[in-house]
Amino acid sequence: MHKLKLNSTAAFAVAAACVAAGTVIGAPPDVERPPITGLAHVGLFVSDIDKADQFYGHVLGYAHFSLDKPTGGLMLNYYKVNDHQYIEIYPGLKDDQDRLSHVAFETTDAR
Repeated sequence: MHKLKLNSTAAFAVAAACVAAGTVIGAPPDVERPPITGLAHVGLFVSDIDKADQFYGHVLGYAHFSLDKPTGGLMLNYYKVNDHQYIEIYPGLKDDQDRLSHVAFETTDAR
């Protein structure tokens, strides 16, 4: 069996292009918007934080740090893709919940 080894930066770029294309196509033509210069980060919910850490931290090799809730316990893990992009992983995915928490874009002027 052959394993497909995907360049993580390329996969991230493809996802960003797809999202940006959908944003541009759906925008009214008379609305002036600052340019989207890239994908800053995505936030995802997971049901198993240890498996997510194994994948993002060990399989993909992304450096990470954790942020705890003020009341204690893990709030999220950040995984650095490169100097401009990262992935946020939130524990506690529920059965009826979407995995995608949010997508953040990079721009030259956030108004």
